Amino acid sequence: MTRLPLRGWCNRGAALAVLVGASLSIPLSISSAVSPSTWTVVPAVTPSVSWSSVNYLGGQWVALSQAGQVDTSTNASTWTEQSAPSGSWQTVAYGDGHYVALSSANTVPNEMISSNAAQWTSEPGPPGTPKQAGRAEESGQWTSIAYGDGLFVAVSSVGTIVTSPNGLSWTERFWRPLDDFTSITFGDGKFIAVDAHQGNVLMSLNGLHWSDIFQPLTGGVPAPAGGLHLGAVAYGNGNFVAFGDSTSGAGYVATSDFGYAWTLHQYAPAEEVDAATFGCNSFVAAGSSILSSTIGATWSAATPATPAPSTWTSLAYGAGQYVAVDGSGDIAVAKPSVSCADSVPSPPQQVSGNVRSGEVSTYMHPSAHAGGAPVQGYRVAVTDSAGTTYCRAAATYQPDCAVKGLTNHEVYWVTAQAYNAYG
Repeated sequence: MTRLPLRGWCNRGAALAVLVGASLSIPLSISSAVSPSTWTVVPAVTPSVSWSSVNYLGGQWVALSQAGQVDTSTNASTWTEQSAPSGSWQTVAYGDGHYVALSSANTVPNEMISSNAAQWTSEPGPPGTPKQAGRAEESGQWTSIAYGDGLFVAVSSVGTIVTSPNGLSWTERFWRPLDDFTSITFGDGKFIAVDAHQGNVLMSLNGLHWSDIFQPLTGGVPAPAGGLHLGAVAYGNGNFVAFGDSTSGAGYVATSDFGYAWTLHQYAPAEEVDAATFGCNSFVAAGSSILSSTIGATWSAATPATPAPSTWTSLAYGAGQYVAVDGSGDIAVAKPSVSCADSVPSPPQQVSGNVRSGEVSTYMHPSAHAGGAPVQGYRVAVTDSAGTTYCRAAATYQPDCAVKGLTNHEVYWVTAQAYNAYG
């Protein structure tokens, strides 16, 4: 992040071309796990909320509840309750400059959308299951959403997979009534979705066409007698990791380098896992407790949060810290035991733009080092003695944003930042 002054505002256009970041090349270290330190419960705006999801998106933390609550935070310690349409909000993703949240209820509307996670608009949402003889048509019941390669992809507990380029217009891509999709992730150019009913893993290279690639499992560990039911999947460190759920699979985890050949492992004591994330060279999983691992094959317990929580429902990594939420309203935060600056992107290599009466338009040139995840976007801050005005730009071919409402002939400082899922 580099700050540069803008001087001498005038009433006619003037050129602005400034260098805000040198080219950086920082190697990623993946040799050892960096377990989170002790987890600390932070004050929530409404402590009794049953949280369903938390994620670091668009440069801020966003937490959802099935009671319709949306809270946001820039530092994971201080949270603000936002106004949101009523709904059983289950999952959220960020892409194309906006947030998309989906509902777990069998209702319409089952979606809300926002450009800043503060003001939300209700939308009809993705299509429900196809009408079939002897089976009621169902809407919603979305369990997980991911964004990758310019596409939102969502899965549901009634076996549907849908896609959207913008979060508004949706197309059904897959439906299998016997599947209960619990989680989806994007990594290495692939979408991976997992199923809790039959233990299926589906893979897609573009989100449009899907293949069942789970059989057979390799490794010397036999699957549980009731079949392996999967409850969460994550990607990081060159590995996909899928966890057995509490129904039939607690204590089991499957790993894959490429997403189409999977190895089954067991860990003890067996734990229920409902969510998983990757950050700072470690996988972290949460459910009845919190576990960590380097490549997903062997796991160790993390220091529990205080006070003792109910079952953790979701967790994520971003901006140098892990955040977990549970069904009792707890929000817990932990920092890695070492610095993980290589997870975040370097500043934009260059910012250029134009100065006009009362505004500045800025154009970001991509970071030399994207960090541990693709760059999601850019934030520009224009500051003077009276305060700061912000503008966000999506990670497009030519990301740009215009900061308006400035006073001519004043001196302003312009700060340009790049951010990804980790900070």
